[in-house]
Order: sequence, then C-alpha cells, then structure tokens
Amino acid sequence: YEITYGDWSSDVCSSDLKAELIAPYMRGESDPNLLGELGLFEKTEGQETRARQFLEAAVAGKASRADTYLELARYRYADALAKPGAEGGRLSAEQTTAITSLLYPARRQPPHLAGLYDLLGDTWIRSAVTPSKEDVGALVDGVRLFSGRLKLVFQTAVLAASAGMLEAAHSIVDYG
Repeated sequence: YEITYGDWSSDVCSSDLKAELIAPYMRGESDPNLLGELGLFEKTEGQETRARQFLEAAVAGKASRADTYLELARYRYADALAKPGAEGGRLSAEQTTAITSLLYPARRQPPHLAGLYDLLGDTWIRSAVTPSKEDVGALVDGVRLFSGRLKLVFQTAVLAASAGMLEAAHSIVDYG
C-alpha cells in the first residue's frame, strides 16, 4: 500500500504525538503495528481517509493489535450499512465476510475488546447469511468475556436459535 501523507512541516504537525508517530514512517519504516497506530491516531483526529489507508496497510502486513482490525472492520461495516448488498437491507455474504474476516483474527490478539464482539453480533444480526455453529461459538466466547453486555447476550441467543442451536440459545437466555 502506498500512502501519501502530504507536507509534514512543523506547522502541520502540531502535536508531539503525531511527530513521534510519523517520524519512523517518514524514514521508511513500514512496521504493521506502526501503521496501525498511525491509522488509529488519524481516526481520532478525524482524518478518515488517511486512517483507513493506514489501517488497510497494517492489516495487510499482519499487525498484532486487535484494535487495528476492529477499527478497519468498523469502516467496512459502515460501508456495508450504507449500501446493503442483500434484499431487505441486509448485508450480503461478501459484506459479512469482509467484516468478520477482520474480527476473527482480532479475537486471538490482545487486548480482548468488547467492541469486537459487539460488532460481530451486529454484523451477524444484519447479515442475510445464517451463522455457522463456529460463528455462534465466537459470540458465546464474547458473552463469557463480557457478560454484562445484554445486547450481545440477546443477539447471541437469537443467532444460536437461527443456527439450530436451540439448547445453547435457551442456556444463553437463562444466563442473560
């Protein structure tokens, strides 16, 4: 990925953090974790296009932080909601995969993020595709980690039932 970053004069770099983050990048460093941090920083600064470019590059380079994958998945989710690919305003299989393919690897990376499971649940609830038992299992893991997130508990129960896992759905409802 090639990212054009414009003029990095002291007038443009008003914060010390931005200068600290961009200096190695300007020297040619392309570590995926650095690119991820730059993407996250740009997102907080409201620079959506640059943020997304950095996040895409970080994920392509196999960054090792869950928040990098989560933020890119949020961009893809917003894109999918803006232009649903299936009937009835639902997400198509391709859109669902574009989002979940980022969230599943992020589950294995530190730190555990409640937002990751929230987005996973939101994606599957809006998907035209029925989740597999493994997909529901990932959501159950989220319920175990973040048991106070009632929306996640509800979504997991609904998705378990739709996947034909009625016993699990009942258990999740009882747990909730």
